[in-house]
Amino acid sequence: MKPVISVFGGHDSSISIYDPNSDRFFVIELERIDPEKHYFCYIHSYNRNKITILKALRHLKRQFGIENDFSMMIMKKTCQQTRWDSNVVENTVKAERYCYVNTHHHVAHGWCAYLQSPYKNAIAISWDGGGDHCSFMVNGFKDNKIVWSEPRKYNFGMAYNHVGTAVESISVKTDIIDVAGKLMGLTAYGNETENTEGYMEHLDYVASYDVNDVTSPAMIDTQRHDRKMKYLEENIPGFSTWYYLRHKKNETKVELMKGDAEKEIAYATQKFMETRMLEIIEKQLLDKLENEYDNNLCLSGGCALNVLVNQAIRKRFPHLNVYVCPNPHDGGLSFGLIGDFLTRKGYVDFNKYNITYAGLRLLDDFQIPDLVKERGARETTTDEMVSMIREGKIIGFCQGTSEIGPRALGNRSILCNPEIPDMKDILNSKVKFREWYRPFAPICRLEDAPTYFESPTFENMETMSFVADVKEEYKDKLPSITHVDGTARLQTVTETSNPLMYEILTKFGGVMLNTSFNVQGQPILNRATDALMVLDKTGMDNVVLEHEGTLYLF
Repeated sequence: MKPVISVFGGHDSSISIYDPNSDRFFVIELERIDPEKHYFCYIHSYNRNKITILKALRHLKRQFGIENDFSMMIMKKTCQQTRWDSNVVENTVKAERYCYVNTHHHVAHGWCAYLQSPYKNAIAISWDGGGDHCSFMVNGFKDNKIVWSEPRKYNFGMAYNHVGTAVESISVKTDIIDVAGKLMGLTAYGNETENTEGYMEHLDYVASYDVNDVTSPAMIDTQRHDRKMKYLEENIPGFSTWYYLRHKKNETKVELMKGDAEKEIAYATQKFMETRMLEIIEKQLLDKLENEYDNNLCLSGGCALNVLVNQAIRKRFPHLNVYVCPNPHDGGLSFGLIGDFLTRKGYVDFNKYNITYAGLRLLDDFQIPDLVKERGARETTTDEMVSMIREGKIIGFCQGTSEIGPRALGNRSILCNPEIPDMKDILNSKVKFREWYRPFAPICRLEDAPTYFESPTFENMETMSFVADVKEEYKDKLPSITHVDGTARLQTVTETSNPLMYEILTKFGGVMLNTSFNVQGQPILNRATDALMVLDKTGMDNVVLEHEGTLYLF
């Protein structure tokens, strides 16, 4: 039987493949092929997209033997008609049938989360900055079927992004897609003030979804954006944004919020997100969750990357089972599309596929033996790796197939010892070059998590999608992964989820710092040569590459 492929061409473009012969899924994020963060097919040329997709398919064939010969190619119909020249796909992907589907943006997000979850019945919330003229949708799933979908008139992602573009600590060079993630790190530095409630009331207006004053759906996003940005500037003293003025073709330098003011509004924005989401769940969904959906809740869409909101849900509703997939961002939409199509046709039975590490191996993995010879590298062991990390070495580590989604989960990671004083600053100054307010994440074995952290549950924490509270006695011992508010974005590992990383953690005997193997502004790397370039051009101490079961130390 021939495989099936789906293509998503928006920002964070990706392709997903189901191979019925191996009963296996593959997900290829195009930013890992053409290393431009948030690779966006719609804004690139026909030739560039064609070359990028062809490269992805060639690597798929070389690594897994899957030919560019598919039974079906699945793609959103809107892409074909209005947003993207479908010829780039039809002239690149060889398929017996090209299927242009009407799957809604947020339905695809819902499928992406539900199909990776362990639940038979679940409600899936999809929320982000906007897709198909909607920013918040609730979907009900039962027995691999979607039984209802309800859009809601909220746009929390827009409100969060608007504030992020108005604060000085988030550089004007920040890609708009990265604003929210950076703002989340800054929120912990603020406190409740007399202005907090006022800010939240203003954000209520910005997050409302009122389309009565627009004449065309195509104009909704632009007109709403302009109107609400102007509202914030008129109602919050000192609020102005480089993004708004750039959008209006006004290059005048603006005075962004800074110091205490930016911390204050960042705190209020995060509190607004948490408060409103908890209200929606409690007042609109809790009864259904408890009585019809076995207390199972899935979260997807870009706002599901807000680990503080995710953990707030767990704390408020400890009886709910909350799952966040590794790819809730738009990079997961190709998997949502293929999942929607295949389940509706009855081709596959989901909830049994773990696609967390469904990416490609290093694209130049076949060159590793030659690189070992050229650079005088040698074989190493996990014991030596652990010893080096204990000593304070910063190690870049690549093994197996890549994680999917925006967070490194032990296969394309930078590892170091969080017990070393000032390791956060050392890592930032030598390698990552990130903003001062952004935290680094811990990784530990699942069974060790209760020793160091507190959380209502440690279930479903394999994808770094929740925070946990660092126990008081370990805050000083683990300073490099303890954020200023005492939390940490924890990833847990089991012997099944990541055997080699589990072995390393077992020998290390505690918590390790894990951050993505890239430098600021670049996607997570997926080439051995890029890993060695980071080694050469930064203060990283060593790189360890796994090849055919052997570890090599560079």
